[in-house]
Amino acid sequence: MAIKSKTPFPPDVLAMGRRVAGLADIYWADECFPKEFDAAKTSWLVALTQFVASYSFERNGAPPIYRTYGRSALERMGKGLAAPNAALATAAWNEFCRLARTNNHGTNPKVCALHTCKGRKLTAVEFVTRLGGHHYNIFAWASDLLGQGKAEVAVEELRRIRGIDYKIATFYLRDVVRAANLDEKKAGPAWCFQPIDVWVYRAATTWGSLSGRAVVDYDSAAELITDLADAAEVVGGDLNGGVWILGSQLIDRNADPDLSLTLACSAALEDVLAASVRWSKAIIATIDRLNAGAT
Repeated sequence: MAIKSKTPFPPDVLAMGRRVAGLADIYWADECFPKEFDAAKTSWLVALTQFVASYSFERNGAPPIYRTYGRSALERMGKGLAAPNAALATAAWNEFCRLARTNNHGTNPKVCALHTCKGRKLTAVEFVTRLGGHHYNIFAWASDLLGQGKAEVAVEELRRIRGIDYKIATFYLRDVVRAANLDEKKAGPAWCFQPIDVWVYRAATTWGSLSGRAVVDYDSAAELITDLADAAEVVGGDLNGGVWILGSQLIDRNADPDLSLTLACSAALEDVLAASVRWSKAIIATIDRLNAGAT
């Protein structure tokens, strides 16, 4: 998965890149960024549960309720264990299935990180049982590899887990870099921190069209985002996270489903951000009034 740099970008695209990268501060804010990372640094079970519940189901078509089932299964079955083992892998999968059946949901076992079956892929639990040198802690393991500049190794290792491919592996590593206070540029190749979800892909497509560059697949989308980050002198993971905030949290998805209007130019982007500020202020003011009335 090699990525080659291509430039230049028009000045207005560079300006938008810097502005959108700044939106990542919303994602990284203490109020929003998963506080589980603090506990994950010292608890293998918290780290494993966070990886499974918050990351492993982030693929197209995965029911959001799977996150709840995965979290509950690991917290219940792993409580009190000093270390992960094969029995936990079986118990966690059985509990996940029980929760799903109780609510009339399927389990999609072929791509579930908790599914136990023979084959080349590992369950997430089996994966961490092999991390004895890091006290079975997937966060500590990933942080160590990134600290050594071995992000590519981390990506390929994570892909050994059932249901984990480039998108989820790079998504997790993007956040680990930040949570571990590491330098992304020293942690490995830039693409290792570029999960390409629908919003990042759409932004890359729009910016590509404005820059005379074709974005035809996920690799070329990651290439464009990393190149733009370099040209705009921002962190690649910030630009990636900022696009997600813009697309999933700030725009009217019915009015601009592909981001082409919002990212048509800097002026259009500023109009959207200004509208978001007005809406946010109205929400805060209303909640403040309600709270005042309740007291």
